[in-house]
Amino acid sequence: MTDSGSTIAGEGYAPAHITGFFTICRAEEPIRSGSTGAGICIAGGVRTRLSAREGKAPGFELKCNGSPLFSPTCSYVASKMVPFQERYAVAAEQESVLPANYGYGVSGSSALSLAISINRAFRMGMSLREVASVAHAAEVVNETGLGDVIAETVGGLEVRTAPGGPGVGVARQIPLSKDYVVISTPVSEFQTKVMITERSIVNRINRLGKVALEAFLESPTIENFMLQSRRFWDGVGLSNDIVRSVLRRYEAAGVTPSAKKGLVFAIVERDQLKNALRSLADVHVQSESPPADLKMPGGLKLIVSEIHRSGVEWESV
Repeated sequence: MTDSGSTIAGEGYAPAHITGFFTICRAEEPIRSGSTGAGICIAGGVRTRLSAREGKAPGFELKCNGSPLFSPTCSYVASKMVPFQERYAVAAEQESVLPANYGYGVSGSSALSLAISINRAFRMGMSLREVASVAHAAEVVNETGLGDVIAETVGGLEVRTAPGGPGVGVARQIPLSKDYVVISTPVSEFQTKVMITERSIVNRINRLGKVALEAFLESPTIENFMLQSRRFWDGVGLSNDIVRSVLRRYEAAGVTPSAKKGLVFAIVERDQLKNALRSLADVHVQSESPPADLKMPGGLKLIVSEIHRSGVEWESV
């Protein structure tokens, strides 16, 4: 408890997550709903800086990259976690280099990093499992995601073999034998809610996701992950003409891409990155550290991301 008028603060970070393939598993309890499948966690997710002041008009305000944002998922987290809500004005400032609604799992990163920041600010002493369970439930209830939160707690190349949130679902990281980076291009927005609720899409996802997961577990490598991901998303059939043209550009650059919703991505060995970017970018890339504002001919972004192998930043309080 703080003195009237005093301010408390907390900070949290969660990586982004690109799903390669998945199945949808629904249950009455949000913590038991989720997905199986596999994905890759990348840096550049969401960092949340939270401040709470007692004695002012209570409420919850959220900004992302400096602009006001209404997020039912984050509002759910705040409503479940902020103690003495009638006393505190809570402001959360979030930052991310990745856009929402393209396939980076940003809604999960937002909810999880917010939950961590609330736990730290109010010194609640919750475990990572407890904090992540709130974020997972927020995603399920608001239909913004099913497996991103538990994946983001694991980090790296992860596989989910049992559905559900932290403490119920089963997720583990697969060791990588080489140094990889992720290249991606956000092409077009696509709401997760449509993908996980429209019956015809759900049926295709569950049928193809089961096949992809079984094939991946037989050979859990980056190469097989990308192969199964491409087969899965091609079969689900959400790509438009622009996404397909970007896929062809990636292939012409000598990399193996896949497309999740409106996002094209590829995982490449670091020593192959420069050559790939020379073919993909609209400028000549000379250094091993590419600039942040890379674009393809025509103006679409090229984002180079490190694989985030450690999952969320976590310290118990």
